[in-house]
Amino acid sequence: MDYMIAVYGAPYLSQAPQTALSFAKALKIKGHNLQVFFYHESVQIASPLSENPVYSINLHQAWSEFGMTHHTELMVCSTAAKQFGLYSESSPEILTHHPVIKQPFICSGLGELTAGILASDRFIVFGD
Repeated sequence: MDYMIAVYGAPYLSQAPQTALSFAKALKIKGHNLQVFFYHESVQIASPLSENPVYSINLHQAWSEFGMTHHTELMVCSTAAKQFGLYSESSPEILTHHPVIKQPFICSGLGELTAGILASDRFIVFGD
């Protein structure tokens, strides 16, 4: 079965990113296909510079390991990412900003989210 997951919750302020990660791992263990899209505040997970609170898992590291282990691209909304000062290596802003979004995270747009929703059997949103 093909799944599309959208993560909207802010890291460390919402349980959504961690719950989505647990769900994604369960899907991959069962052999399902999966696409992941980070939107709103959850795009901050793509930044390796973000700090996690004491006694919390490092969401950037956990999601990165998941993406690499399961060969899953983690799509990050480029517009939302720019609101938090995150840019990809191919962004025109590379001249003035340090690119921080790297594999397995990729900058993407709402068009890719829409295409993923249409191509999937199930679409699940984690967060508000």
